[in-house]
Amino acid sequence: MRALGAVPGYPLRGFIIGVLVVMLVCAIAAPVLYIADLEPVWWIVSACFAGSCLFSLIVIALISRPYVRDIDTIRENHLVHWEYAADEWARYEEAEWQRGQRDARMYPIFSLILALIVAGITFVSSRHMLLTLGAFGLFLGIGAIITLQTIGTASWRYARRYKAHGDVFISSTGILRPSGYLPYNGHNLRLIAAEIEPGDPDMLRLEVSSYTEHAVPRTSAFRIPVPYGREGEAREVAQQLLGISAARNYEPTRIAR
Repeated sequence: MRALGAVPGYPLRGFIIGVLVVMLVCAIAAPVLYIADLEPVWWIVSACFAGSCLFSLIVIALISRPYVRDIDTIRENHLVHWEYAADEWARYEEAEWQRGQRDARMYPIFSLILALIVAGITFVSSRHMLLTLGAFGLFLGIGAIITLQTIGTASWRYARRYKAHGDVFISSTGILRPSGYLPYNGHNLRLIAAEIEPGDPDMLRLEVSSYTEHAVPRTSAFRIPVPYGREGEAREVAQQLLGISAARNYEPTRIAR
């Protein structure tokens, strides 16, 4: 599993294991279907799925190698190591819970607006009421799933706020948190912003850019609590991370504050 990059803490670990299971199932099903003398299309499709999964695992393993190496060595080779007081993670999770609630309140509104737009386009193009209602229900359902997932994740984190604590290690490639590893520099990942958000405690906010399969840039952000009294060090490491990103021929869009 280590050769595939499925090490504990790596964000793609679950996905890698899932692809591996699908590959093994398809690899077993292909000869079974062939021996059963069914239509050739069945064992051919199974074999193709197994081959595509194998190719995906090879690509993921190559991409994951630097992150796995960082996870293995980050406790000894890091830019900063933060330890926290007993209540700091709880305060951080409290802030994340409030942020998750705000997001969850906005998702139904966005989903309803998007569903109405899609339904309107569907009706204008098809003049078919049943198809229009289906499109409206589909996008409304997707919005409901996203809302429930957001609420569920935030609630789970909030319930564990007094247990989810531990050390944080920050390297030039990623951050190892108690809940796992987060990369921000590497294949199709580049750090574009690092700043300190005031709060109780303050948070180191990192924004990462990547490209979709359609070559469209997208950004995502995550926050790490700053231990009390280490705010100056947090600003320094933010500047250092942006400098490392710039040295890799990237151009950060915002400087640390």
